[in-house]
Amino acid sequence: MKFTIAIPAYKQKYLYEAIQSCLNQSYQDFEIVIVDDASPEDLLSVVRKFDDKRLRYYRNTKNCGARDVVDNWNICLTYAEGDYIICMGDDDRLLPNCLKEYDNLIKKYPAVNIVHGRTVKIDEQGDQISITSERMELESIYTFVWRRLKGRSQYIGDVCIKTEKLRECGGYYKLPYAWGSDEISAFIACGKEGVANTFEAVFEYRVNRFTITKSGNEEEKLVALMDVMKWIRTFLESNPPQDYTDKLIVQEIRNKWGYYLSHKQEGTIAPSVRRNKFVVFKWLLVRKKYNLDIKTIIRTLLRNV
Repeated sequence: MKFTIAIPAYKQKYLYEAIQSCLNQSYQDFEIVIVDDASPEDLLSVVRKFDDKRLRYYRNTKNCGARDVVDNWNICLTYAEGDYIICMGDDDRLLPNCLKEYDNLIKKYPAVNIVHGRTVKIDEQGDQISITSERMELESIYTFVWRRLKGRSQYIGDVCIKTEKLRECGGYYKLPYAWGSDEISAFIACGKEGVANTFEAVFEYRVNRFTITKSGNEEEKLVALMDVMKWIRTFLESNPPQDYTDKLIVQEIRNKWGYYLSHKQEGTIAPSVRRNKFVVFKWLLVRKKYNLDIKTIIRTLLRNV
């Protein structure tokens, strides 16, 4: 089997749409693995609306929860039988060309362990909000990391990873609330072979009030962010590039490390400031614990009130 589409599920609201989008694929060699994270909602009733042998449903005996949601990603991985795996949210959708585009990339670049497609952000009604920028067709791990540090969007559902490689790496990289787990998992799987990108949009990420992104818990997310930045710095120090352009990119990262760190910290604490501007006093009190600069906190306040 070529592809496993894994859906770690908890919410019923958009699950039917998510499953239907998978079944609408123009490329048909795939399975759908749904792992119900001991949800209080009746997810099985949604699954039973589909009569397709490629659809497999499992239910966890214990809830992993939002903080440890990556555990459910990895439970999905244990059930995967496809050569490649896509892990998508229970409220997201694949576009009909997704697997075909990935198959084309895999055939063109058989050495790569990870392929990627553009994402369309949609609202709760499924209407388009925006589309992510296009990438070069083949990019190195260093370009991949650099662009992410510069603010390029990344989602767990817009990458397809070779299943065996992901298992060799220990599965999806676990961080609290999956904050940075998608990007570090992709970086690790990418390796020296790089990542192949299609210019086509293949994935729809739903922006809605129920996502973990809007869950709060900014302090734990800052802890996760520190882990992400530590991983990147350690990787760059341990894996010096040989290509001239990659060397320039790594030097650029080193020169602007403080800027990249501040930018990502600002993005992490901004939701709390939008909810209550007086929270900046808390961030000022605990700034040393999370390596927050005073300028970063003040800038976040000015931009979000």
